[in-house]
Amino acid sequence: MDKSSAAAIDKGRYVKIGTFALKIIALAAMLLDHLEGTFPDTFPVALSWTGRIAIPVFMFCVIQGLLHTSNTRKYLFRLYIGSAVMAAGSFILQIIVSEARFQIADNMFATLFLLAVLISLIRTKLALKKKVRLWIIFIVTQMISFLLIIRLQTAAKSCAYLANGLIPNVITNQGSVLFLMLGLLMYAFRNNRLKFSVMYLAYCLLMLASAGFSGFTVQNLFYGNYQWMMIIALPLMLAYNGRRGRSLKYFFYAFYPLHIWLLFLIGNFVQRK
Repeated sequence: MDKSSAAAIDKGRYVKIGTFALKIIALAAMLLDHLEGTFPDTFPVALSWTGRIAIPVFMFCVIQGLLHTSNTRKYLFRLYIGSAVMAAGSFILQIIVSEARFQIADNMFATLFLLAVLISLIRTKLALKKKVRLWIIFIVTQMISFLLIIRLQTAAKSCAYLANGLIPNVITNQGSVLFLMLGLLMYAFRNNRLKFSVMYLAYCLLMLASAGFSGFTVQNLFYGNYQWMMIIALPLMLAYNGRRGRSLKYFFYAFYPLHIWLLFLIGNFVQRK
């Protein structure tokens, strides 16, 4: 939400938090989610319910980052480096741990980078010809990366994972097109809290309806297909006060890959016992 929406938010009577606090909350939720995912017999599934707020909140923060950054290129570059480092590090780690019981499949940086690129293409004030040229380059790159990743998946999934981090694709990224669509809708309705809320609630209800195709049962909705629980992220995003707060950007960039790599090593070590 931009300055005008931030001013409206400041008039509200509820807890107000900046992007720093939002990132800390999302980071904690993500860690709990990954703990349950790595050790499902040790931690309750409720931790993964909490983890559903992570990606929506991080996407929200990326949108705010784009709106307030003084250098869009550097912002995009940092996200891309995060995606590439995450992919390369995970690829090397999985080669070293050759008999791993489970693989690393997540690369949230790739999704956030793609969202940032799409929003930047929409927001650019370049001349029409240059803007069209950029869209053509993006689409062609996406077609090439998709064909490459699909080809690699039949040969070696670890190579496909690496390719997806180096050349992020809108279809094969974490969350696929669905999360990118949500991010673009969040950007489109950023200036109106009511429309933003209705859009987000509708999206979560569609997720719930989709999950219901496998049965509206407690087992399915709470232990199988519970992505709809991302609805609990809405109050956090509505509490945004338009300010950044403290800046520990490199901490967030480092924490994501490091905690996944550490859990990968611990998880595989424990399962070998």
